[in-house]
Amino acid sequence: MKQQCHACGIEKDPDALELYPFPEDGVVDDQPISPFFTLDCQPTSAARERSDWRVARVCHACFHRLDVDQWISDACWESLNPVTPFEQLPKLPESAWFQLRLPSPCATQIPGMLTAAGFHVTAQEFRFGIAFSCARGSATVQISGVMLPDDPACCCLTATSSAEQAVTLKAVRDLLTQHGAPASVTAERYPEPRV
Repeated sequence: MKQQCHACGIEKDPDALELYPFPEDGVVDDQPISPFFTLDCQPTSAARERSDWRVARVCHACFHRLDVDQWISDACWESLNPVTPFEQLPKLPESAWFQLRLPSPCATQIPGMLTAAGFHVTAQEFRFGIAFSCARGSATVQISGVMLPDDPACCCLTATSSAEQAVTLKAVRDLLTQHGAPASVTAERYPEPRV
């Protein structure tokens, strides 16, 4: 079943993997990946509810046009002149998350640690850091990491999952803090799943 890019409207089969066509972005371009990226969009304008985050699906060409960090603002989204206005994007489900700080060299060991613990890991490198998707069973955890500008020897990782998958998220946190990665958790949130 084809899906549509929320920005330009192009339709693509999400199972038909593609090579990322913009090597200057630093995205892994030597193996095919999903034709879409999923971005969290933060409401920042005064007229919008601050807790009303949205999720946007963008094709590679639209992703290339953005200056993406770990998320984008509603103003950044609107700079694309999208076919789907911010208010019509799907709402971001309530999520569980943690942040931790660890030495930068340890970040390269994370995929191996997760794989050894039974996770299926997909890793991507961007010009600003790294991103992992790790899945075990039906649970998926997204992990992104950026080098700290004030301390390039350290990396800040943020891991997120749905509130329903918080148990798996906690397992990832425990793996990263107890099995070889000298990491310290700096913040975390595990809301109760909505019934």
